[in-house]
Amino acid sequence: MAPTTIKGYNTFKNHFETFLVENKKRCTLGSINSTLIDEFHNYLLEEKNLRNNSAQDILKNLKAFLNSMKKKGNRMGLNPDSIKVKFENPQIIIYLTQSEFKQLADYDFSNKPRLERVRDLFVLGARTGLRYSDLKRLSKHHVKTTEFTDEKGTRKVQTILMTAHKNKKQIVVPLVMESSVILRKYHYKLPEISDQKFNDYIKEACQIAELNRHVEVISYKGGNKVYTKVELWKLVSSHKAVNTFITHSVEKGTSPKTVSEITGKTVKVLLNHYYGSNESFLIQEMYSAFGEPETMSAS
Repeated sequence: MAPTTIKGYNTFKNHFETFLVENKKRCTLGSINSTLIDEFHNYLLEEKNLRNNSAQDILKNLKAFLNSMKKKGNRMGLNPDSIKVKFENPQIIIYLTQSEFKQLADYDFSNKPRLERVRDLFVLGARTGLRYSDLKRLSKHHVKTTEFTDEKGTRKVQTILMTAHKNKKQIVVPLVMESSVILRKYHYKLPEISDQKFNDYIKEACQIAELNRHVEVISYKGGNKVYTKVELWKLVSSHKAVNTFITHSVEKGTSPKTVSEITGKTVKVLLNHYYGSNESFLIQEMYSAFGEPETMSAS
């Protein structure tokens, strides 16, 4: 069982046990019913102040636990499949624009080695599309040399060939110069940083690099939309490197199908959950398709 899965189950267990204690409730598998589930859901939203998706994730793990107990022949108070879990799709995809990415990639962190290392890993993720779970496994034996022929002739190039940890799909990632430079810098043995420290350190690095653009984040609480303006650096994590890779790839003309094959994600998932767009890119695309705008006077 993956560490993130175990963490999810422990989170559910802790919240459910606290809910029972605080509300002076005792329950068995046979006494868990729809009323208790609704009370627990409301407790997560109102008492624990969790966002909708966080509460839904806990309910998902509760449902999985009850299903496992049912399969073992335990007498149940309700059918676990009656527990409806509904996640809200993100309204905005967080990523670094091309100029923001360059600002971070070029920043001199030589006096802060831990931030230099985490920045390098983020850059590598944003230029390969690899999840952090795959970056942590990446080593020299995953890097293959192959011949490539184009209008410049036949050349030898390097690619990453590996099986994705999450979905077990075979992925092939051509290495660009930025990726090769980082891999050689660490002699193909990348720094070991825990997921939590990575996410903490990359926020610190982005703050120092002054990635201060304000992003309006939409979240849900109890079915209601909550709008919050947040500085970009506070939202950056290892996951955002993949968003950045996908967005930059499409902006630079790479087809969604090619990006899908490189990342191992379906085109639908890419467009719904990973691809972001910025105002400048949308304006450029619109004018390329339909012509220049009417000239506006400066005010």
